[in-house]
Amino acid sequence: TTTTTITTTTTTTTTTEASSASAPVTTPPPDGGNTGRVDVLLPQKPNVLLLMADDFSWSDAGFMGSVFHETPFLDKLASEGLVFLDAYANGPNCAPSRASMMSGTWTTRHGVYSVGSTERGPDFKGKLETPPSERAVNTSKFVTIGKAMQDAGYYTGYNGKLHIGSDALTMGFHENIAGNQWGNPSPGGGFFSPWNFPNLVVPTVGEYLTDRQGLEAESFITRAITLGRPFFLYLAYFAVHTPLQGKPELVAKYTAKEGSTYEDNPKYAALIESMDTDIGRVLAFLKQQGLDRNTVVVFTSDNGGIGDTLNYPLKGGKGMLYEGGIRVPMIVRWPGVISPDHTTFPVIHTDLYATIVDLANHVDTGGIYDGTSFKDVLLGMPPRETPDLFWHFPGYLPGNANSGYHVVGFRQTPATAVRRGRYKLITFFDTCHVELYDLENDISESNNIASSQPNVARELHSVNLRWRRNTKTPSIGSCRQFRTKPPKSPMQVCVTSGAKCKKATCCEGLVCMAVQGKARCVAENLATRDPGNCPNKCVRQCKTDCVALGPGCYVKRDVFGCRKYCKCIAP
Repeated sequence: TTTTTITTTTTTTTTTEASSASAPVTTPPPDGGNTGRVDVLLPQKPNVLLLMADDFSWSDAGFMGSVFHETPFLDKLASEGLVFLDAYANGPNCAPSRASMMSGTWTTRHGVYSVGSTERGPDFKGKLETPPSERAVNTSKFVTIGKAMQDAGYYTGYNGKLHIGSDALTMGFHENIAGNQWGNPSPGGGFFSPWNFPNLVVPTVGEYLTDRQGLEAESFITRAITLGRPFFLYLAYFAVHTPLQGKPELVAKYTAKEGSTYEDNPKYAALIESMDTDIGRVLAFLKQQGLDRNTVVVFTSDNGGIGDTLNYPLKGGKGMLYEGGIRVPMIVRWPGVISPDHTTFPVIHTDLYATIVDLANHVDTGGIYDGTSFKDVLLGMPPRETPDLFWHFPGYLPGNANSGYHVVGFRQTPATAVRRGRYKLITFFDTCHVELYDLENDISESNNIASSQPNVARELHSVNLRWRRNTKTPSIGSCRQFRTKPPKSPMQVCVTSGAKCKKATCCEGLVCMAVQGKARCVAENLATRDPGNCPNKCVRQCKTDCVALGPGCYVKRDVFGCRKYCKCIAP
């Protein structure tokens, strides 16, 4: 048997003012990660502003191809910084991703695997016993990014959604605005005041949460200036997570705007524009204070988009180990140091943690870190071997007729994944079958090549097994032997809305019918309608159920959320 060696060098066309520096020196990676620094002398110690969006997909912004969402300030930031086209969150949903960004460790170390229970969805024969998920980062075990930046001499602030602990003050931050265990703003009052968040109690009516987060960010920066300290601000927007509560004038604006096949939700678009505007205001404040050229600004998201955006051209969405659930946008800007460009060098949020503390000249005090600093990539140095990236989700997430996911029974079952260079392997523990994708040629993960490339699948499977052993991952079935094709899966309890149904049973309330020439599961109240051409209003508007929008015009929220097909009653 011959062994296929996977090439892992990825190039970038970036050049910078610091490109003449010597080649980077890093620490060898233990246990699938490292404490590696890049030994390069920087002009000065920068401030750091980390902008974390919530549920914002890889393709939601204009600079990533959106034509419906208006993001002029993010687009400008992208034109001034380095855009990472192959950036990833460490988990497919909020809590595990945020725990890795906070701790700098893989999900298998910190144990925050999911939001709440890992036992979600209907029971079925053969369903695996899943490990419990931690709800918070263990600050006695891990050095949080807040603590690392404090130790490096920074004044640290947390602003917004935390979701992995009761108070950011216990995680190395000098200030905490609105951060606690809540996963969305609803318990605190939603996007419109009055609010009752930690350190953000506003009894008056009508103020907008995203705007207020920006104002609080400006106040924090002002206090850091007064103290004469470099600052690290983790600005974690609640947007664009549900509830979809956009400003009425923006909702009206996008309702009147022509949507596309993949983007047409006015409320979601309104949330995006408000966040973009606030980012623009905070960046303008930095410039007014003369801090923009000595501040590293990072923009990213905690995971892929949910049912209100399609994540096109990526497959899947939030909660899934396909690219749509874990690949996220990322921009890093430092004027005069990082040259504007884009790169396909793959990075993950644990690498972002390592890079931020590296830029801050943090001295390692013996903590556990799994990331690799990509400061060398920022500075345009010669390309190096890309690190392996890992994901582990040992739980169940259901996908039902109204979930917004094109799946069968569940949107995610227990699985683990690895990316090495251009190849990505996902192993599903229920069936021990694997899916192998060549992301360089198949970003949509439409062609599983595990059967045609068994040596590559075998190599990546071994890499993932070794990583799980080294990080002491709780067992959920090792799958030491794998299949390249899945058997008939016990999890296929029924077929959800929009999924193929020629040889399967549709879920309750759905019937199998022809939609654009293909057999799909469709809501019963649409099955009697004759296909036709609907007016633009029908195509644009989004309703939660089949609703008449005019003479003979009906619209139904399909499996992607607000991506609808229309049905019109024949004359």
